[in-house]
Amino acid sequence: MKKTLLVIALFLATTLVYAQENKETEKKCEKHCGQCFKHTPHHFTMTIGYGYMLSDSQNKDVFTLYQKDHHARHMHHGINYELDYDYNFHKNMAFGFVASMYNAFDSFYKDANHDETFSDDRYIFYVGPSFLAHTDVIKEKWSLYARATVGFMNFRNAMRTQVPVTSATGATTMTSTSFTYKRATFGYGLEIGAEYILSRYISLDGQIHFMGGSIKKVSDSENKTELNEREDLSRLGIALGVKIKL
Repeated sequence: MKKTLLVIALFLATTLVYAQENKETEKKCEKHCGQCFKHTPHHFTMTIGYGYMLSDSQNKDVFTLYQKDHHARHMHHGINYELDYDYNFHKNMAFGFVASMYNAFDSFYKDANHDETFSDDRYIFYVGPSFLAHTDVIKEKWSLYARATVGFMNFRNAMRTQVPVTSATGATTMTSTSFTYKRATFGYGLEIGAEYILSRYISLDGQIHFMGGSIKKVSDSENKTELNEREDLSRLGIALGVKIKL
């Protein structure tokens, strides 16, 4: 009976010691390894920020109904949305995918009479696999990373005109006409960022990225158009967001 009690006591003591050591390891990882891939290998990052198109000007063959300097400048500035997924297969490396969208919008009048209105809505959507490399945790809270991606880029530019039309009775109504140009192409991207670790599961994320691509043709619902020169779709962006680690 005494031997049995001794064995039980030793088993309970060993279990308690192991549980305490495991708890201490968890606390250490929580403090020093906030993004430890062993515990949270799946990382989802959602960001929103500013995007700037790098092309010198819009292609005059297609993309602007009326060339106005202020409109061309305005369409160089837009909002960038991005969703990233990374699977950490190594403590400093991960693979996943990037989904990114740029949107710019502008509306203007043909002249000072304000009788004709024009609007221009541009979307550039990108999706592709990615590879990421990141540092170990710095000072218990920070980690730096770099990401590269190649994939599919889709361009869409929608333009709309509203022109007054006077009927035989003298009544004036606004008539709308719209054009949408599309094109899919190869794209690629480079990104550097910093992660501020709030807990094992949540971090704040800041990134600077470059997305590259260009098109030579566009198509609408009926026709395909060959451009005189390639339209550059490259852009720079800066964004902030949140990373969830599971």
